[in-house]
Amino acid sequence: MVLGERMSGPAGPGSWRDSIESIISACPEVLTIEKPRGFQVESLPRLAERVEDFSQSCADCQRFGEEIRIDSHLFHQEGLSDRDARRRYSIGMAGVIHHLRQKHGVIRERYYVRRLVTLAATSGLAFISLGWALLYLGFTAVVFAFALPAFVGRCTLSYLAGLLLDWRAKKKGIVI
Repeated sequence: MVLGERMSGPAGPGSWRDSIESIISACPEVLTIEKPRGFQVESLPRLAERVEDFSQSCADCQRFGEEIRIDSHLFHQEGLSDRDARRRYSIGMAGVIHHLRQKHGVIRERYYVRRLVTLAATSGLAFISLGWALLYLGFTAVVFAFALPAFVGRCTLSYLAGLLLDWRAKKKGIVI
């Protein structure tokens, strides 16, 4: 079954999302140690829930709901052992995630932590560069008293701020 085909059967509210969870849990051989990270299997039920939430008001989300249902059946039938099936699945899930992020403001898990720590680390490199320049000029005490603590402090504070923002986003229900 390919991504664009329609599935037959009841599509009542919540029934297709429940079938996704049952299909994934019925196929433990697909969920080996190395595969889930690449295929985002653990986020598929949450993704289906978000698509279902927005499907009443968004035609694209209705279409994506059908695609998620079809993709979940790929686990059961093919186990994503075929290269084309893996590629279809990855492209389909990337399209769903992109749509949810762009149109509905949904974010991924640990979005703010990753973003803020990356910004703090790159801006902290300026402090480290300044510290190295001062070290070559003979100001060793300034390097250890200013540059390194500023870098560590920035990263720590940005990590804590990211955790707080991620917690708030999860509380609001906008996390995939």
